[in-house]
Amino acid sequence: MVKAARLIASALAAVAITAHTALAEGGRLFDVDDVLKLEGVSTARFDPTGRIVVFQKLPPYRDIGVYGEHHSITTHRTRLMVLRRGTDAAPRPLFEQDDGAGYFTADTPDAGFSPDGARLVVYRITTGVVSVGIVDVATGRVGWLPVDPFVSFRHDFGPLWLSADRFLISVHAGEREKFSMLTKQAQMRRILNRDWQRVVRGDGVTAKVQVSTPPGRGANRARAADFRGGRLILVDARDGSFETVADGLYSALKPSPDGRHIAAFRHGGVLQRTRDYPILAQEMNKYRLQPVMFARDDLTRPRPLCDDCAAYAARIDWSADSTQVAFFARPVDAYWNAGRFLVHDTRGGRLTWLDHAGLDLAPPSSDGRWAGPDQPAWIGGRLAVFARPIQGPDTTARGRRAFRFHISDQSPNAQPLALGRADWYLLGQGGRHVNLTADFATVSHALLGHTGDALILLADGALRRVSADGRHRALVAGVSGHVPTVSFGVWAGLGVTRVSRSAGPTLALRRDVGVGQALYAYNPVTGVGETLHDDVAGLGRIEALSLAGRAAVISAPDGYARTLGLVDLATGGHTTVFRLNRHLDDVRAMPRRTVRYSYAADGRRRALSACLTLPPDWSPARRHPAIVRVYPTDPGVCQDVSDVVSVMQANMAPMVSRGYVVVQAGYDVGLLASPGNPDPFQNLAGMTLAAVDAAAAQGYIDPDRVGLYGLSMGGVGVLRIVADTGRFKAAASLNGIADFASGYGAVATLPAVTGRTTEHGSAGFYESPFFPLYMGGKTPWRDPQGYVEASPYFAVDRITTPLLLIHSELDYADVGQYRQMFEALSRLRKEAVYIEYRGEGHGLSSPANIRHKLRTLADWYDKHLKPAAD
Repeated sequence: MVKAARLIASALAAVAITAHTALAEGGRLFDVDDVLKLEGVSTARFDPTGRIVVFQKLPPYRDIGVYGEHHSITTHRTRLMVLRRGTDAAPRPLFEQDDGAGYFTADTPDAGFSPDGARLVVYRITTGVVSVGIVDVATGRVGWLPVDPFVSFRHDFGPLWLSADRFLISVHAGEREKFSMLTKQAQMRRILNRDWQRVVRGDGVTAKVQVSTPPGRGANRARAADFRGGRLILVDARDGSFETVADGLYSALKPSPDGRHIAAFRHGGVLQRTRDYPILAQEMNKYRLQPVMFARDDLTRPRPLCDDCAAYAARIDWSADSTQVAFFARPVDAYWNAGRFLVHDTRGGRLTWLDHAGLDLAPPSSDGRWAGPDQPAWIGGRLAVFARPIQGPDTTARGRRAFRFHISDQSPNAQPLALGRADWYLLGQGGRHVNLTADFATVSHALLGHTGDALILLADGALRRVSADGRHRALVAGVSGHVPTVSFGVWAGLGVTRVSRSAGPTLALRRDVGVGQALYAYNPVTGVGETLHDDVAGLGRIEALSLAGRAAVISAPDGYARTLGLVDLATGGHTTVFRLNRHLDDVRAMPRRTVRYSYAADGRRRALSACLTLPPDWSPARRHPAIVRVYPTDPGVCQDVSDVVSVMQANMAPMVSRGYVVVQAGYDVGLLASPGNPDPFQNLAGMTLAAVDAAAAQGYIDPDRVGLYGLSMGGVGVLRIVADTGRFKAAASLNGIADFASGYGAVATLPAVTGRTTEHGSAGFYESPFFPLYMGGKTPWRDPQGYVEASPYFAVDRITTPLLLIHSELDYADVGQYRQMFEALSRLRKEAVYIEYRGEGHGLSSPANIRHKLRTLADWYDKHLKPAAD
């Protein structure tokens, strides 16, 4: 088995090498049409048995047909394909699907499969309407329900199967209650058309009233109690019949291990932010989520667990014996620093608030980004959390970047804290917490499992069982990581982060074997383990893994194309599932190089690197023009030219084919600003020029013919760089922000029209340490001069670089920013061009507009960076 699988990996590698060799020897240039033909597979999911795998496949981009839903176009404008192991020679449509519509599954661990895998809940999106259906996996028959399902990137919206035949799902009550990002554009068109007609006829009020409430006890209670209309319905999957069991809109339905109870969130109104506490991290939701409890034998009476609290969207955690469930919640009038664990005891209905005084609850992945804690676990009747001890005010940290977000109530005046090492603690009242992992040199935040009395986690290179009494033992030695069997998205405010875990008690691990790593399966309950493959790196990139079916979907590069294959881990058999982007087979190779260098500021020096993509005819004997891609948080990684997302965000391969070296500059976020300086991009120009100088010194580019390109945060960065230096000969800034003060409170057209009540502006970009625009937590009225000095708009008179501005009418980064920036450039008679795309969002979706943008960029750079003889 191992030998056969190794041969498969070698064969895939040989295909990739052969393709690259062919690309290097000849072929054609990568062009705009190649971008619009890109296709992809966004998700692969095994059914519970592992016998079938369902793929969400995006057709060639130009064939999607409908381009309105900007936030779902590369993930939910897909076709659902199925491959039955041992039966199908190739994947085929799961059921008959319409042109111009997109189909997707629930973004949850079970993907919407019934427990026996016989049925699958699917979604269809077309012309701004989402439908929900039930597929008989064996026959491919689908029945669509006459309901409007709740679908949201921010929340777990998937169905909850109660048996093989019945499931619960939350649906909307009417048009007014919709707020899905998937359908907002179509919603906006309907609202505006309706209101314009009312004005023309003079027979309807079109006022949208929003209210700000003074602080005080209960100021947010009315908003919190403005529960969203909806229904929780119980569906009989055999015939599609259903009944309403509860009113309201619910998400994150999570059953207790014994199945007797169901915890969930009920959605209320938009809460006003706390007046005096800075926004220190991203919130998973801006709507009030009220924790509720259902009894399985009486679903018609959900029990609210608190009247004036708001819960964190990603936290509902049951004890193994089903007697306790923990939510992370805060008062509706407070910020998350006042959040604590709210525990419901199912035996008597008692509620308890757990005290974590003295501990900074580490946010997910311990990256400082989120507003809530990492995953806790119940062991020994107590809650174990991953946290850092608070050691007192940090008087030595001068820099804003030293600030660490915390959700304890122990920080006076939101001052930076000195924090100890992160460990697993058992919470105790009055600060009497017990450190369970102090004996280890290294310990992971990732909780791989837990029993009634122990955690299962990685520490000191082994999978370990850590008991509630502090004892621990190694279960599997030489473990270097965990291989998830499911991976699903969680909305993060600006994008989607992937959350990975195991579906069931058996874990897939990376286990050291000699100089390599094996794929090893281990069940902590039974203590049984086995090697599935002795070279997990050689297996390829694992896209999906079924331990029940002993199978994996793997992908491997094949020139500029990609091959997806299905590997039978028991036999080593391999089936090619998709060969993606074969239209790139005859494209000439665009070599890549890494340039390493360093940058120093304020006595701090960091090693950096930039990735260079060279044109097919690159020669060290020629002086090649270059375009530097700017994104202030990028470490210097080259763009994947076959990534479908790059279609919307601007694929730069056509520019490379035109003779430009594209430089992805590397940045160190900690050096963007100087300690004590409120300017978030003080050193951005210097770091960018360091990459240019390094590439020029090694002979890759002509230092006198270099342009800039940046989108979103990169668009902001480009504006700031050209305000600070005149070394670049041309620049293009797309979909960014120019005036931080106006950007702070800006609400773009799309959310302003479709928002049910008050929409949050962009304050978190400037107050939260997570974002590069962080202004030290200060507001424009507290530090107006700091906002002025940091904003490119107020330095427009210093700009000498020819500037191409591109923005979109429906972008959530308010389009008015670039309108005012161009007006200033025009007023000063600077060389500039402004293009605004109507009907588009944050990045273009229309193929016609994408083609126009790429050609416009090419003409702009050719005009300024290429001499007439080139």
